[in-house]
Amino acid sequence: MYHPFFLLFMPFDTDFIFERGLDWLNASWRSKPVPEIPNGIFDEEKYKKQQEYAKATDRFSMLSASVSIILTLVFFICSRI
Repeated sequence: MYHPFFLLFMPFDTDFIFERGLDWLNASWRSKPVPEIPNGIFDEEKYKKQQEYAKATDRFSMLSASVSIILTLVFFICSRI
C-alpha cells in the first residue's frame, strides 16, 4: 500500500508534469514561421515583439512553478521528521 504522503501529492506532481509538457509544446510552436494566409492582418514587427515577450514570460513561469513545487515538497517532507 502507498504511503498517504505520496497519495496526497501525486495529483499535484502529475498536474505539474502535464502542465510543463503543454507549456513546452506551446513554446515549440512559437519558433515556426507564420503561414502566408494571415500575413496582411497584423504587423510583422509587433508579432515578433509579442513572441519575444511570450518567451520571456514562459521562462519566468517555468522557473516560478518549479521553485514553488520544489519548496512545497521540501516543506512537507521536512515537516514529517
